[in-house]
Amino acid sequence: MRDYGRVGPKFWIGDTGKKLRAAGKDAQIVGMYLMTGPHANMLGLYYLPKIYIAHETGLGLEGASEGLSRCIEAQFCRYDDITEMVWVIEMARYQIAESLTANDKQCKGIQREYLALPENPFLSGFFEKYGIAYHMSVRRPELMAGSSSSEGATKGLRSQEQEQEHEQEDSGELLLEAQAADAPPPVVAIPLNDGSEHGVYPHQVEEWSLTYPAVDVVAELRKMRQWAIANPTKRKTRRGVMAFMNSWLAKQQDKPGRPQQSSALSGGGEKYL
Repeated sequence: MRDYGRVGPKFWIGDTGKKLRAAGKDAQIVGMYLMTGPHANMLGLYYLPKIYIAHETGLGLEGASEGLSRCIEAQFCRYDDITEMVWVIEMARYQIAESLTANDKQCKGIQREYLALPENPFLSGFFEKYGIAYHMSVRRPELMAGSSSSEGATKGLRSQEQEQEHEQEDSGELLLEAQAADAPPPVVAIPLNDGSEHGVYPHQVEEWSLTYPAVDVVAELRKMRQWAIANPTKRKTRRGVMAFMNSWLAKQQDKPGRPQQSSALSGGGEKYL
């Protein structure tokens, strides 16, 4: 979790800020939350179920959904209901810089964080917008948005067979790209239904440890891996694995009498625990 988030004066007086103000207080609250919330990252592209917004803003699910819809209409952000990923379009520019020099150490960190993101429909768009400004060298393939996406995309889904073939290819390519970019190895890798694995990285473990403080996150991730190994017919899809992991951790958090624990990570974690 970041220590702080930058919010410029244009949030209130710029064209987009005026649109949010006209849309009502729920839109302004959600907009501010997207910029400064505990789950956000410097890229402005991150995993954020609507229930997080509802609970942490106090708006409730209806108010949070309405506020998010108004933010999308104002072109402040985009949201995909299938992957539950949000992209605050101009956030990286405010949190990082308009552009960086090629030898700036932040460029390497930006590329690493981009490679570690879960698959979502906004990866290609992010690279198009910021790739040159931040000297990014690796572009991840686009995951097409489903018909239920709040972004309103009209593209159709690929067939399941084609999608699995592409996901297998993409998974191998991304692993090589991540290694080339000196990305930290995954702490745990969860087997998926297409034969590939979904890596869980240290920054994700840190965020979950803050969200579910009563849970030993690393231990539970190891249990998930063993469950997937033992139940190959029940393995999750690449799109569904994040929801599966969050649901698992939430259930552990809510167990009565569970003592408070924390998961300390030393270094970058061990690969494929």
